[in-house]
Amino acid sequence: MARAHYQRADGTPLALGTQALAPTGYARLSNGLILQWGIATSADADVSVSFATAFPSACLGVWTQPVARDAGTLYASQVSDVTAAGFTLRNRRTTGGTVTGAGSISTYWLGLGA
Repeated sequence: MARAHYQRADGTPLALGTQALAPTGYARLSNGLILQWGIATSADADVSVSFATAFPSACLGVWTQPVARDAGTLYASQVSDVTAAGFTLRNRRTTGGTVTGAGSISTYWLGLGA
């Protein structure tokens, strides 16, 4: 499979814009789009998450992925109360058909906004 590679003639990297690259961070693209990411872990099933930097206009969406710990247990995350500054993360687990709150679950999240 062929891969495209882009580089300026003088070898300087293409600009991404403002960024904070870390386990929780953000990247502001030159067109104004902002990507934010992180990992949330709380003893509570429902946790308030703040973005590294508030979106100037609005958060367009948040996507999550819980990190499963137990074989045979399904983990799911729901996002609610989304604002430009953060959101509420609600983790749940189901085992044997019973759904309960799931605390102490690490959940990766990705936010997109402008």
